[in-house]
Amino acid sequence: MPGDTPFTQQLFDLQGIQILQREPVHKVGTDAVLLGGWIAKVVPSVHRILDAGTGTGILALIAARHFQSAVIHAIDIDPEAVELASLNVIHSNLSGRISVTLADLINPGDGQSLKYDLVVSNPPYYNTGILPTSESKSRAKHMTVPESSWMTGLQRSTDQGGHICVIVPGESAVHWIREANALGYYTCNRLDVYSNMDDNLPKRVLLHLLATLQKPVISRLDIYKSDQTYTDEYLQLTGIQVKDQITGLLKPKEK
Repeated sequence: MPGDTPFTQQLFDLQGIQILQREPVHKVGTDAVLLGGWIAKVVPSVHRILDAGTGTGILALIAARHFQSAVIHAIDIDPEAVELASLNVIHSNLSGRISVTLADLINPGDGQSLKYDLVVSNPPYYNTGILPTSESKSRAKHMTVPESSWMTGLQRSTDQGGHICVIVPGESAVHWIREANALGYYTCNRLDVYSNMDDNLPKRVLLHLLATLQKPVISRLDIYKSDQTYTDEYLQLTGIQVKDQITGLLKPKEK
């Protein structure tokens, strides 16, 4: 039951945003920190934001810090994630602007018809391999529905003229773009994220989608220098301090 699992001793601090972390809920990782920092650079002022699949609540909290007049609704299908995100919001003193509820983006129930100026998501990305033993971790990391279902849910929640921002694996970015195009959404900004400066293929792709066909702005970001220390660009975008430890998957290559 939610609440039975004790908190770990880990407290992730991102420039004053403090995130309590609990083992069944997917911890703060590189993906969420990248997406949160990037959104503030590519999306103009917005007033209603949806964080779909909030987990610890990190994206909702970053959005609240950057868009200081916005109201944020964070949702998750995992009751333990909803409980944890709610605690993090209360701890941040932002409960007046952030609400956290148990809801399903893919299969919305009655009353889930609100539209948002900005919809953000760090969706599950694995679709092969051995599932984690934890049901919560499986939901957070493994895609159980196709990209088309995710894009339909994101588009359905986006107001006319609104923005969609997601981070996806590099190898599946083309599928997400194709599904977005089928729904009338097109890439406005794209950030290709590479683990190392000599990599040829991105590990992650960040997409900023709009219902307007235009020439996209495409950028590259490298996380690690050749000596396996963080690049200045990565530190500047994310606000990560060198001492910070995160649990993302964008690791340097083994020598």
